[in-house]
Amino acid sequence: MAPFDRYDVVRSSIVLVGLLVVWIGARAVTSETTLRDLRDISAALADVRAQQARLAQASDQQQALLLKLEALQSDRLLSDMRTPAYSAEGAALFAKAMKVDCRTFAQPRSAVILILGQSNAGNYGEGRSPNNHGADVANYFGQQCAVAAEPLMGSDGNGGSPWMALANTTLEAKVFDRVLLVPLTLGGTGMTRWNAGGDLYMLAESTLRRLARSGIPPTHVFWVQGEAERFDGSRYRRNGGADYFDGLQAIVNLVRRYSQAKVFVSPTSSCRGEERGPAPEIRWAQTEIVRENSGVVFSGPDLDAIDLPEQRTATCHLSEAGMKAFVSGWHAAIQTVEPAAK
Repeated sequence: MAPFDRYDVVRSSIVLVGLLVVWIGARAVTSETTLRDLRDISAALADVRAQQARLAQASDQQQALLLKLEALQSDRLLSDMRTPAYSAEGAALFAKAMKVDCRTFAQPRSAVILILGQSNAGNYGEGRSPNNHGADVANYFGQQCAVAAEPLMGSDGNGGSPWMALANTTLEAKVFDRVLLVPLTLGGTGMTRWNAGGDLYMLAESTLRRLARSGIPPTHVFWVQGEAERFDGSRYRRNGGADYFDGLQAIVNLVRRYSQAKVFVSPTSSCRGEERGPAPEIRWAQTEIVRENSGVVFSGPDLDAIDLPEQRTATCHLSEAGMKAFVSGWHAAIQTVEPAAK
């Protein structure tokens, strides 16, 4: 059930008052407005104000209920993405990890990186990277921060990801002093689930809201998704990629509603060794979103270009060599907008 909107209440009240004014005018044409008429109008206006107050109160109650339901839904979805995927082992690992005060990452020269997308943004890479910086590299999950360790919580898969190695390199290059990783990825997911109205869009919004309320809105958002759209039947390849562009724009707008984060889009639309090759419509959208949102959206590394035999495993996923190339590309992309400290 949709919550009452205070603005809808105000608009309804204005309409009612307008109708009363019209009624007064009509009465004035046929007869003089009597004292009784004025009293009736006053009583009607009082009823409108009372109804408005009741609806506003109901709106607050419904909003509170919706927030509780949203939290339950978010926690359920997050539990489906525990590491390793669909098991309690990840929850146990995270429970044992040393917790960090999330407010630490509100300090200057901190990066709060929200990661969205499918498997190549998750824990599907070959090999795991160590955390070389302890509490200065943390993992946000379930409204808590803990010293990060691969596989990262918030993504499915039981391998490694590019993000631990990237955090290490950015700290060592003095681009940032500390990094909070906020993975929110799920293998094989298409734009339909990430687009406005999709379950992962709603989860992303819930995560953004929670981060903002905690005083640690994301400073950077990484988008790595597109392989799921490589098939000719994908609706997002229609109209020259315009539908995929609209989906990306919805995500950018969502991010900017809750933060001033820089958004990086990694062009990706294919898996190595497939005859179909990269999807030009998807790549167009991933490039056009950068052009249309200059200064807000930036190009990430071209994942389609990391396609040498030694850079991929037997599936779409990255080998250790591929992960190294991907991390290097991300580091270069970040440094174009985040120069290292002198």
